[in-house]
Amino acid sequence: MSDFFDKLKKGLDEGLTKVKVKSKHLVDSTKIKGEISNLNQRKSALLLTLGTEFYDMYKSGTFVIDKFKDKFNELENIEKQIELKEKELEELDKAAEEIIGKQSPKLKKCSCGAELPIDAKFCTSCGSKLD
Repeated sequence: MSDFFDKLKKGLDEGLTKVKVKSKHLVDSTKIKGEISNLNQRKSALLLTLGTEFYDMYKSGTFVIDKFKDKFNELENIEKQIELKEKELEELDKAAEEIIGKQSPKLKKCSCGAELPIDAKFCTSCGSKLD
């Protein structure tokens, strides 16, 4: 009987670990996605400003490229920040998947094709005794 409770406790512990990892992943990934969204909004606003200033200069015949260098640098900086945040999000996804994957029980196959926990003694599908 204690074997049953040990397995139950182990299953609950693994389930709680998965919930904890998934909820932390959700919070962290939501935060990063929000930061990416804010950076994209800044980028869009900057591009709109650049386009407007560029057009106004073109229209007045006073186009000077040097006036745009600071804004071009700012735009490049924003794009680099977005790229870093996207990599951070990828790494976060991989780390969570790795932790959850380690928690997953190992499976073995029965001759009938059913996948069973590695410590199963009998197949739950066909009833065969397992080695």
